[in-house]
Amino acid sequence: MHHERTSLLLIESEPKISDESSIRNLSIENAMYNLIGTIVGGGLLSLSDAFARAGIIPSTMMMFFSAGISIFCMKLLCNCAQQQQHSGTTTHTYTQVVRLAFGKKAEFITSIVYSFFLCLVLVGYMILIKDIWTPLVYYLVPPLRRWTEASDARQNIASDYFLLLLLLCMFPLMLKEDLHSLRHANYASFLALIVLVIAIVDKVCRTSTTLNSKDSLIKWWSEDFSDWVFAFPIIGLSFFCISNLLPMYERLIDPSDERVTVVLNASVGVCFM
Repeated sequence: MHHERTSLLLIESEPKISDESSIRNLSIENAMYNLIGTIVGGGLLSLSDAFARAGIIPSTMMMFFSAGISIFCMKLLCNCAQQQQHSGTTTHTYTQVVRLAFGKKAEFITSIVYSFFLCLVLVGYMILIKDIWTPLVYYLVPPLRRWTEASDARQNIASDYFLLLLLLCMFPLMLKEDLHSLRHANYASFLALIVLVIAIVDKVCRTSTTLNSKDSLIKWWSEDFSDWVFAFPIIGLSFFCISNLLPMYERLIDPSDERVTVVLNASVGVCFM
């Protein structure tokens, strides 16, 4: 009874967003770009290592499982948000769904776990952009490359300044309150993804010409179970995007079951391919 009264108070205290609300300004295309940009992050670079360890067949099976379970869980989460909105409340975040379903204690625990997860993601993201952009800046600015080649200390200092500059440039985007204002950033992210894929394909083609027939054999199956254990977490989280799922659903134009299904299936399908 106490939990039911708490849920009712929460429902009454938050405004309802109707399907015709002005904040629902996110089209299907923009919603797809946003989810694709969330799914295809730095973890994409680790998928090749997972496939190399476990083999093509087990890794592909894990990919199908991860895609299917991810779509199922995202649809379930959207259904929870839809039911809460029909009851008269909005569900802005994943932790709010947990609160309305299991109470404030569960929300607190989930918030701690989610905050720790996001901290690790940010650390990995900063390391990734630092490793990607520093060589590019050296390539575009030869005097700077020659100055940093004199010592490792100079390289570390220069790369730290590059990272600080990039974070300052991206900081305004972190202050945006809705996904619609980031729609142009989604296009840039998708373009960067295409460039990355082209670079990887070009690197593979160049490397394959220097390998002999024995080195170029495809690993279809790993008989070592530890390789499967290594690959499963990487592939299992390859379609993780709940951080932007509910904000996307809240601002999607006409969030019917059919339109939400199209967004989820198309986003996961594009990333799977």
